[in-house]
Amino acid sequence: MNRIGKLLLSLIFISVITACNSNDTKQVSKSENAVSKQKVETDETKILHNYLKNSGEFVVSNKPQIVTAKDVFENLDKYFVIDLRKKEDYEIGHVNGAVNVKFPELVDYMKNNVSAKKYDKIVTTCYSGQGAAFASGALRTLGYSNMYSMKFGMNAWNKKNKNSWGAGISNKYADKLEIKDNKKAEAVKMPIINTGKTLANEILEARVKDIFKVGFKPFKVKLDDVFENPNKYYIINYWPKDKYLAGHLPGAIQYTPTKDFRFDGFINTLPTDKPVVLYCYGGHYAANTVAYLSILGYDAKTIPYGANSFMNTTLVNKNWKGFKQSMVNNSFPMVSGSKPSK
Repeated sequence: MNRIGKLLLSLIFISVITACNSNDTKQVSKSENAVSKQKVETDETKILHNYLKNSGEFVVSNKPQIVTAKDVFENLDKYFVIDLRKKEDYEIGHVNGAVNVKFPELVDYMKNNVSAKKYDKIVTTCYSGQGAAFASGALRTLGYSNMYSMKFGMNAWNKKNKNSWGAGISNKYADKLEIKDNKKAEAVKMPIINTGKTLANEILEARVKDIFKVGFKPFKVKLDDVFENPNKYYIINYWPKDKYLAGHLPGAIQYTPTKDFRFDGFINTLPTDKPVVLYCYGGHYAANTVAYLSILGYDAKTIPYGANSFMNTTLVNKNWKGFKQSMVNNSFPMVSGSKPSK
């Protein structure tokens, strides 16, 4: 082969190698794009937020679903009751037919043991009703639309039960409230969700299980600590503006129920660098919402018994859902034992 032929052969070889390298580069580029696209598609925070938006955000768009002890008693044949108290208290006395379930077992118990549509209402109950409201709020996000909590808990079912409401009511700070209109914080990025799941319903279930595994106790905060260290918390007065301006805990900021914790409301003004503390009138509403905020990744807590724990007489006199002992003077029958009766 002469010199010119060899040169032409070399040029052809170089062209082939260049084309191959170009194709390899394109393949790598496509591969990188696929990985990038996969990362976008598995943004758990975005997936969960969109899922909750599309489902109507009904936990924070509606009032909590609460039922009275009297209603439960009159409809035991149509309701399914879940008792969240300690085993020993359940065994002393419980609602006829109620099952005793621990918080960490709730999600799987509902999936595997309860035909939800069979009952008019599924009712959670505890000692005071606040833990039950926390549980029912979280379970409603999973689609149990007929989930309710029993107001005032087993304290309202039978007065022989532990009188937690009687012990939790006071007027301790009734004369130390402020009327200043504290402003909401600036909007910030919401907490990042990371469960390792990819499907919306799986992400949500993982989050509910995560908050249930520690029970309700970690989601409560002592009133005195909030009052004495207001800068340590982002305190939320969770009732209408006119009542807020009549007097609230020092430093508390007003958020309107059924409105402000929606994605198109002010939920992104909640801080992620300190605990968010909610209080309402009696604690049921706040506990219900704390469950929702905790699912979204906030360090959310509630003050037990709400404003009734520090300004009870004021609430009673103004007819603002103030607690009265007569509200828990029922004597509905209880069944003892470790297993639910038929």
